[in-house]
Amino acid sequence: MKKFTAITMLLVFLTVISAQEALARAGGGKSGGMGSRGSRTYSAPSKPAQSPSSPSQVQRQQQALPSSPASQPSRWGGFMGMMAGGILGGLIGNMLFSSFAHGAGPGGYGGPGLFDIILIGIVIFIIYKFIAARRKAQQPAYSGAYHQYSGLNNQPQGQIPAYDQGGVYDGSASTQDNLLRGISHIRQLDSSFDERRFKEVATDIFFKVQAAWMGRSMEPVRGYLTQEMYNLMSQDVEKMKVERRINRLENIALRNIEITEAWQEEGRDYITLEINANVLDYVTDEAGRVIEGSNTDPVRFVEYWTFTRAAGPNNWQLSAIQQA
Repeated sequence: MKKFTAITMLLVFLTVISAQEALARAGGGKSGGMGSRGSRTYSAPSKPAQSPSSPSQVQRQQQALPSSPASQPSRWGGFMGMMAGGILGGLIGNMLFSSFAHGAGPGGYGGPGLFDIILIGIVIFIIYKFIAARRKAQQPAYSGAYHQYSGLNNQPQGQIPAYDQGGVYDGSASTQDNLLRGISHIRQLDSSFDERRFKEVATDIFFKVQAAWMGRSMEPVRGYLTQEMYNLMSQDVEKMKVERRINRLENIALRNIEITEAWQEEGRDYITLEINANVLDYVTDEAGRVIEGSNTDPVRFVEYWTFTRAAGPNNWQLSAIQQA
């Protein structure tokens, strides 16, 4: 029983550490996502399709910049991580085998001593701090501006090939082909549709939704949300109010935003975007004390935001948020 209790304590400790990295921003706490993507609601969103022969603008910018030490893979980091894991594994193994050895006698129930448990806890804490320090070192430097665009206005608009008029998703086609097909169908009822302009509109909605979330009222952005998303996010906001918690989101910096899916169904247009960003994401009580997250260490996240509208030149609304 002592042996199993010690193992359970370790698992709980690791779970708590993982929970500290959970993101609380709008939609960030929903591991399975929230909202509806029509017939694709229960399918994983597509990632950006990039051809090796034609890298995205962000990739070209990264290739043109000199590599910083933080962006280089660290052999020492990997070695230290492996060594720390080996030490922890050895300590647990030694503890368990020692428990069996001491408990082999008549009526004996060997188990880890208090010193063993404390030592393992110290090693776990050191590993956690080491990993946290590496993540912080690898975070790219960014200015304190409210947001930064990454190539939104300079991307060439793709040439849309001729496709059938059925609007049916082709599972045998590449992600890029299906994306171009979907955009082609959207343009049939909205000839003015422009990918760059859409990304600007979606970016504006992204920041407005985050601001409303931090203000604990989705009413200011109700027109930018489907009824389902408004109800879901309002429920989460009301829960934060009851718990007297405020999710602070500061220094949001967009690293990249890409359209990954576009399609039509049942008279509606759908577009999914991959949003790659950095943010200071933490929770305070109503007195301003930090109770979750960090107000000094930014976190990087990737999310998929889906927008929908009645087919044609109508206003877009956020209909789903999914985690990468």
